[in-house]
Amino acid sequence: MITLNDLPPHLRKQAEEQLHVKRVGLVSGATFAPVENQKLAPSAGTVTKEKRSVQLNQTEKRFELILKLRHPNAIIRAHPFRFNLGFKTSYLPDFAVVEPPKKIIIVEVKGGHVFEDSQVKFRAAAQIFQEFTWLWAQYKNEKWTETIFS
Repeated sequence: MITLNDLPPHLRKQAEEQLHVKRVGLVSGATFAPVENQKLAPSAGTVTKEKRSVQLNQTEKRFELILKLRHPNAIIRAHPFRFNLGFKTSYLPDFAVVEPPKKIIIVEVKGGHVFEDSQVKFRAAAQIFQEFTWLWAQYKNEKWTETIFS
């Protein structure tokens, strides 16, 4: 997979202009646009705040307890924001865990069955936003398996 950072500078600039990517320095290679200020569809490689609350399913509630025990001093937010991956394609993580001083873990929780598109979006977001630690947790056959991408 080729990212914008892999391109030579002159081609990268051209691709950024075509994708309307703005660099503001919040996250390398990404921009942050609050939902209330958005008029057009967000650009690829952006992060937007989630504007509606999403209920946790039973599997996510189970793993939330594990996260709270594992990270007692961390801030844990469910469905905190949306990663915009491309045209009409976004990824909403299940949790963001913020540990002092500046470590952020993005968590995706799945049950026994996993749809292919959710795996693809998770891996794409992990590839684009490499500044975060990415955790894929799956509850299957009454046990948790975890994979870390960093």
